[in-house]
Amino acid sequence: MRALLPPSLSRCTALMFAILPTNCARLGPGPALSESRSVQLSPFHWTFEQMPKDNVIGKTPVKLKVKEDAKLRQVISTFASDEGSKTSLRLTFVGVESAGTGGENSGIKIYVSTTDHDPTPAADSVHYVGMVSPFGKKVTDDFAIDLSPTLRKLLAQKLWTVDEPLTLRLMVAPVNARKPFGDVRVKQIYLEIPEGKGQ
Repeated sequence: MRALLPPSLSRCTALMFAILPTNCARLGPGPALSESRSVQLSPFHWTFEQMPKDNVIGKTPVKLKVKEDAKLRQVISTFASDEGSKTSLRLTFVGVESAGTGGENSGIKIYVSTTDHDPTPAADSVHYVGMVSPFGKKVTDDFAIDLSPTLRKLLAQKLWTVDEPLTLRLMVAPVNARKPFGDVRVKQIYLEIPEGKGQ
């Protein structure tokens, strides 16, 4: 099976610092959203319910629920085992662009299965996956981040179970804390098992 995008990975950030987490990657610049673009998805991919209006992510956290099936449950159930250590579950953002003033200074923070009482916990929370953000001035960008390390920790600490819905919370945060930041628009968000990582 062919991977969605070439593995020419570049830098990305976690928190608001130039930290390079091993589970995060920039997949390279994409064409402007007005251009015709065909995205070939893996047979093992999953989309989300309740996408935000106009696909815009802002400072108020957006909650997304994965459209699950038996295959995804099977994949997640292996994360607590030795076999699961070889499996990756990649969250991919396609066609990320500024949706207004300050959007070029915005990254997207990702949280997994947080509660309504604490939807965006501190960066040291086991629910916090990381932050993807652009480097340099580009019209659009694509990003990917591996959710499996976070899911393994949640399962190990019994903070989440495979029987519960898999949800994400997304919100923008500044790349440079001294500059204004704003909303971003995302053409597509989905989960995928990368080639050779658990199919």
